[in-house]
Amino acid sequence: MKKRSTLIGLAALAAAGGAIAAWQLTGSGPGRVPPATAVAQRGDIVRSVGGVGKVVDVRAVSRAPAPVGAPTGAGAAASVSGAVFASAAGRVLELLAVPGQEVARGQVLARLDPANARVNLVTAQAALDQANAQLAADLSGVTPQSLYSAEASIATANKAWVAAKRNLVDTARAEAGTVASAAQQVDQAAAQLTLDRHALGPVPQSLVAAMTQLAAAEHQLSFDTKASGPSPQSAAAARAAVTAAESTLSAATASLVTIRAVNAQQAASAQHVLDTARQQLAADQAKLQRDLLTERSFCGTTTPTITASTSTECASAASTAVADQLAILKDEGAIQSAQDAIAQADANTRQSEHQAQAQVDSAIAALTAARDQRAALNAASAQTVAKDVQAVVAARQTLESARTQKAQSVAKDRQALALTVAKDRQVLALGRTSLTQARSKGTQSVSQARALVGAAAVALANARGALIALQQGAPAALIAQDEAKIAAARAQLGAAQTALAQTIVRAPSAGTVTAVLVTAGSPVDLLTPVAVIVDLRHLVVSLDLSEFDVALVHDGLSAIVSVDALNGRRFPGRVLFVGISGVDTGGVVSFPVRIALGRVAGIKLGMNVSARIIVAERRNAVIVPLEAIVRDGSSGSSVTVVGATGRLTPRRVALGLADNHKVEVMLGLRPGERVVLAGGSGG
Repeated sequence: MKKRSTLIGLAALAAAGGAIAAWQLTGSGPGRVPPATAVAQRGDIVRSVGGVGKVVDVRAVSRAPAPVGAPTGAGAAASVSGAVFASAAGRVLELLAVPGQEVARGQVLARLDPANARVNLVTAQAALDQANAQLAADLSGVTPQSLYSAEASIATANKAWVAAKRNLVDTARAEAGTVASAAQQVDQAAAQLTLDRHALGPVPQSLVAAMTQLAAAEHQLSFDTKASGPSPQSAAAARAAVTAAESTLSAATASLVTIRAVNAQQAASAQHVLDTARQQLAADQAKLQRDLLTERSFCGTTTPTITASTSTECASAASTAVADQLAILKDEGAIQSAQDAIAQADANTRQSEHQAQAQVDSAIAALTAARDQRAALNAASAQTVAKDVQAVVAARQTLESARTQKAQSVAKDRQALALTVAKDRQVLALGRTSLTQARSKGTQSVSQARALVGAAAVALANARGALIALQQGAPAALIAQDEAKIAAARAQLGAAQTALAQTIVRAPSAGTVTAVLVTAGSPVDLLTPVAVIVDLRHLVVSLDLSEFDVALVHDGLSAIVSVDALNGRRFPGRVLFVGISGVDTGGVVSFPVRIALGRVAGIKLGMNVSARIIVAERRNAVIVPLEAIVRDGSSGSSVTVVGATGRLTPRRVALGLADNHKVEVMLGLRPGERVVLAGGSGG
């Protein structure tokens, strides 16, 4: 038994020494998980930026100059917005366009009722005929009828002149009121658009805190880089702590061996008592069987009733059997006591060994901490700088995450406000178009009224001159007046012909009719849109990018557009236009970007899309996860390579293109090499 206890103690001591040796070789404590790793491999890496946007007409964002012959003024505004307006007021007589129809530039879309224009044309033609007849009459000589006609012409011209002046005043007042009302609507629409575009809120506190944290981490890194190594006093204290921890570990290990030996002896003693009790029980049970046979031979039964007439042999045999049974009960009690003692000894053994093992573990931990502290003091500057570098990397990641969250929040808010802002822009565009149309109409109406006043004044002067010429008998002057009347009548005839031509509404540009906004018989004027024409062959995506993303984008870059309404179906695109000025919304500056799509089946104007613009890409490059890179401040970047034997070796690397998950390693690493992921743990 003593030899067995000695062997148990030696095995425990060997196990403890093996654990210490393994810890010394690996440099890690019990239960430490190995670091996570990744394999460098060849692959493609693409860097992109993007966001959410809408499908719009290319003419809404085109920077190209207007083609020769394109309408200007109000007509140009209508063309850009897609709305087509009539060039004259009237009532729709016939509609020749339907939604979905493709039309060419100049194609007839609608006809207005030409009755009034034709009447004016007939009247102008009659006036021209009358002027020609008057000239012919004057060339034939002066008569009483010609004098009477000249006086009547003066009276008529005077009335026309007075009426023209009154019409000029009324027209100027009416058009001034219309222009003022349209300008007020434009101001209201612009104010509402400004209010809605600034509804995204201020910069969140998380973004400000992330910027502050990054600045503090970079300052600490700069400070610790200049720090020196440990002092002699701290190094001596660290060595003393290691020596004390080693002594404590030796004492705890010896105590554990002693306790295990004592517990083994106690367990062997309890087992011996149990074995002895079991042997005694077996002997007493055998004796009981023999005595029961004796009792049966004397008494004739194994359960006799003892009376006065019972024989002495029978009574003695019965007493002996009872004594044997009592002895067996005593033996069973002894066995149970021995088993209880063994159980208690096992419990005491486990408790004492657990306490001793805890002391050993505590001593190992203390020794590990002391050695780690000594190693940390020997390389304090390097570890502090590495920790500061990790803090800077973490702070930068936190800042990038905060910026990403802010961008996502802004994108979500913009998507929620997209319909409101689009509606505000549409109202503002229509208001500006109406204002332009109102000013144009007012200028045209006032000009026409002034022209009528001038024409009436000229007619009055001509009539008076004709009368004077007749009274003075000057046929040459009268003939000149008649020729002036003919010229005025011809001008009036040309205006009437132009007005008749304006009763036909034509397409200002080629495209597809997406809406017809009037019906046959409805009245229209210069401010009433008749139809909407959109160029569906040249669709574009309109989206806004942050100032950080737009700095990477330029015209001609490839893009991928995903359409939400088509189950995320993806289409190729190309950057058509990048805004040169941004809009500040709650501290976040965004720039407009347009991506050309061309004609794609299934895509409609106004659909929501997600776009990614490819700003850089590398093919068949050596790539590793971002977590494998250790930033060394101004000295560059490095990775920790895992050798074939498991040895960890730091190595400098030159980095290239990176995205949110991986980075290109241009120099310093080969495909197939395994690197440690910073901050990770193995599985």
